Amino acid sequence: VLVPFDYHAVEYEPSEEEKAERIRVMKLWKKKVADGEAPPSSPWIMMARVFKGSREKIPAFTTYLNSLTQNERDRMLRRSLIFVHDMEYGKEVARTLSRLGYRYHTFFSGDDEVNLKRFSKKELDILITCHMISEGIDIDSISSIIIFAADRQRLETIQRIGRALRRNKGDPGKVSFVLDFCYHGSDAD
Repeated sequence: VLVPFDYHAVEYEPSEEEKAERIRVMKLWKKKVADGEAPPSSPWIMMARVFKGSREKIPAFTTYLNSLTQNERDRMLRRSLIFVHDMEYGKEVARTLSRLGYRYHTFFSGDDEVNLKRFSKKELDILITCHMISEGIDIDSISSIIIFAADRQRLETIQRIGRALRRNKGDPGKVSFVLDFCYHGSDAD
C-alpha cells in the first residue's frame, strides 16, 4: 500500500543560548518530577521543545541544499511538505526557499484553504505548515516530507511522513524522501 522512501538526517548544532535554555529546562522539570509535580517523562518532553524551534536548523538546511545537484534538490523540494514549529519559523524557511526559485506558500491555522488547493493542483511545489495538515489530506503526488519540528506525539510524526508514502498512479515507481534534523549532543548539552 505504501511506497518506499529514502531518509536523510541533517546534523545541526544548537546555539549556546539554546543549549543553556535546555539545561535550565531540564533542571526545572527534574525538580518538578522529584517533587511529584510532573511525570518522569516531562523533562525530556520539555527539553525537546527547546530544540524544536532551533533556528540553527535553517543554515544547516541551506548548506545541505547547496551540497545537492539541481536534480537532487528538485527531487526533494518539488511536491514537498515542510513541517515547522510555528508561523515565524515558516517565514524564515520561506526566505531560504525564495532564493532557490521554487513555488511555495505557507499554510497555517486560520489560513484560507486556497493554498492547500493550489498545492493539491500542483500550482505550488512546496507547502510550509505546522501540524495543520498532518491528518485528513490525500494528495498522492507529495513526494517529500521535511521535518524541522516533530510533534511529541509519535502518531502525528508517522502521519506526517505518511503524507508522502501514498502510491501515485501517475508515478508507479515513486520513492519518497524524508528529511529530518538531528543534534548529537549529550544530555548535559
